[in-house]
Amino acid sequence: MLRILASLLVLMTMTAGASAAPDAAATTGSYPIASLRAGESGVVEVAFAVDAEGRAGDCTVVTSSGFPRLDHDACKTILAGSAYKPASVDGKPVASRRRAKLRFAIDDAPAPTPPPN
Repeated sequence: MLRILASLLVLMTMTAGASAAPDAAATTGSYPIASLRAGESGVVEVAFAVDAEGRAGDCTVVTSSGFPRLDHDACKTILAGSAYKPASVDGKPVASRRRAKLRFAIDDAPAPTPPPN
């Protein structure tokens, strides 16, 4: 039996002068079924906006996993996630930019080599 993992770690935050703690809970996303069948796994780094209300938007891939389906699903997972804790300046919530790495892994399966660019 395969265990499927999609885990999220928020790494960086912010615009100058803003402060915010990384979101405490890991986010679990769906694993693209075609990627699962193909044995695709990898790490995707994304950058995204979080508005003053904690909603994510404007997600872009910073570092690709080498597999377009996983890259697409990384932003899909970020945008579909629950509200994020907004950054704050002088105690007031403000919009900010964040980065996150999402690791897609299939336990007990060797990782295939990404196709050449």
